[in-house]
Amino acid sequence: MTGALIEAEPHQSLLDEVQGLGRDALELKVDPRYDDLVTPMRAIRERLGLTYLYTQVLGNGEREVIYVIDTSPAEDFTPIGTIDLLPSDAVDAMYKILGGAPHAVSPIEAWEEWGLLKSGFAPIRDANGNAVAAAGADVNVTVIRERTRIALLTVLVIGLSALSAGLIIAWVIAQRLSQPMQQLKTLAARATAGSSAQRSDATRLIPELRPVAAAIDALRARLQRSHDAARHDIGALRARRLHDATRHWLHTRVATDTGTEALDDPEREALVLGHRCGWRLLWVISPASRPDADDLVGWRQRIDLINLMRRLWEQSPEEPEHWPAWFGKTASRLLLPGEGRLLAVETDGRVMHLAGDPIEPGVDALPFRLRGA
Repeated sequence: MTGALIEAEPHQSLLDEVQGLGRDALELKVDPRYDDLVTPMRAIRERLGLTYLYTQVLGNGEREVIYVIDTSPAEDFTPIGTIDLLPSDAVDAMYKILGGAPHAVSPIEAWEEWGLLKSGFAPIRDANGNAVAAAGADVNVTVIRERTRIALLTVLVIGLSALSAGLIIAWVIAQRLSQPMQQLKTLAARATAGSSAQRSDATRLIPELRPVAAAIDALRARLQRSHDAARHDIGALRARRLHDATRHWLHTRVATDTGTEALDDPEREALVLGHRCGWRLLWVISPASRPDADDLVGWRQRIDLINLMRRLWEQSPEEPEHWPAWFGKTASRLLLPGEGRLLAVETDGRVMHLAGDPIEPGVDALPFRLRGA
């Protein structure tokens, strides 16, 4: 609106008199031409509640602008010809306006002198329709936030009032319902929710409601049977899937990917958990600690334990001489007594104890061989 009201010729002539003829900008503030331009702008600023409303043109610098008309009060007034440097986003908005855009809005900018402002710009066009200047409007973000807060409070009050009115109306209607209808409603709600509670004797004493109540009872019984059957089937399916997944992991991942060792001693079972620098990390498992075939929780715990020891092996120091101290601190609480021992076995057969049960000299002295070796 401001850009449409401002005439480009007197607007530019006022600026030329200050820059070209050296006139005092404060003297031009009382000039009738200035007053004709600033009076409608002040009315717009006050009517819309804007913080600042002004006009400006681009200066010679990259981010330089020159103020022309300013509607601010005396303490914030900017005289004609005042040069200022705008943030890059505001300058981009100015270039869009002068490039033909009908309007442009810059993001919120923090000004040391004026605080947080959000600015909008519109073109001022000459007689040929070319954009030669821009009218700018600034709104203090604090004002926006305050108005938003007031709007939210208004919506909250209206919502609470509507909710209260609805509750009062619902209570009045509920009080007017007859007791038989209320009992029938409760019975239907319980049947829908799958409740197995029997209907009250008061419902049986109402002849008009007996057929309806009996039908709801029959429906509730059928729904309950269907619900129980579905829950049983879902539980069985979940247990079967978990069992199958666990068995698949054990027989495929543990037995194949990790490489279960076949040792000379048939009582000794070991898993290869990793390889590094000519060493293999072995978990020699005690046969007594092996979970039963259907002990899914035990197998799940064993899987988690294998993954934890693998991670510790990957994060351990590069030097083998530091491994006993490293695993003594990190893995000592993972292997409980009787669950086996964690060993590092070198290619030449040297064995290093890392954690768990002590080494059995007569057993661990036997060579470790992969299955099929």
